[in-house]
Amino acid sequence: MASSVISRSAFYSEEPKDLFFRHHRPEVVAAIVLGHPSFPVAVAGVVADYITNKEDVFGAREWARVFGVDTVDPEKELPAKSFYHFWFRPDPLDAQKKVCETHLTPVLRPSVVKVPANKDTKASFDDYSLDTFGRLIQNPRQGHRTQYKDYFKLSAQHRTTSAGPPCWLIMRENVIARNKEYKAQKQEIKKVNAKTQIGYEMESSILDLATVVCVHYVCTKKRHLGDAFGTEGEETNARGKERVICDICAAGQSHEVAVGVFSEIFGLDIKPISTIASADAGVALMKKF
Repeated sequence: MASSVISRSAFYSEEPKDLFFRHHRPEVVAAIVLGHPSFPVAVAGVVADYITNKEDVFGAREWARVFGVDTVDPEKELPAKSFYHFWFRPDPLDAQKKVCETHLTPVLRPSVVKVPANKDTKASFDDYSLDTFGRLIQNPRQGHRTQYKDYFKLSAQHRTTSAGPPCWLIMRENVIARNKEYKAQKQEIKKVNAKTQIGYEMESSILDLATVVCVHYVCTKKRHLGDAFGTEGEETNARGKERVICDICAAGQSHEVAVGVFSEIFGLDIKPISTIASADAGVALMKKF
């Protein structure tokens, strides 16, 4: 990989995607020195800069810079060897492209965030949940504001459920298996995993889906799982693993939840699956580290 990057023209108009992230620069330098002991560290640093992307993963520093919160737990390692083996491999659905060309930049999903004090409130340690994240995306320190739509239809349980242990989330652009039953959609994920051994999540939580697409919107203004004007060019929803009981449900029945139709005006829609056209609803390919 590195040799192909080094051979690129210095006048390349668009930075290639098959580069290492800034996050891993120290490990890149160490690998260069180990592989070429005659290289001075300074020279290894220059080479590392050339094969390192200006873009970075969305980790603890980015949570502090963009949202003004401390992710509290020591940042979970994004293991360079296994991550780049995945990141530079052929895409599971389009062998003409690499994963790095079809998947969104890794996002650290925290477990707890420390929200600093302001003139009205004291500092607080908040479990990372849909409610917590929803407050952050409405008032980021940098980037583009957004919100949830139809969020009131979720029960308080789903809105406040803690995310669990921190992890890195990497989602493939667009969804797969539109216009199929959820059971059949999960079978499609199972087939991809059996063929590639990538290990995509069989089911994604609505919080993980919302975290990935909203972080990327705040930073880039690109709307994945978007409306007709989003990145997919058509209304797109991804099924979450949760089920909800709401005012449209028959007594004792529950519905799956969809995340998507991300609108620049109204925000990210989170709603019962029965309220959308089934053709819009697919499943996301989500990889965790």
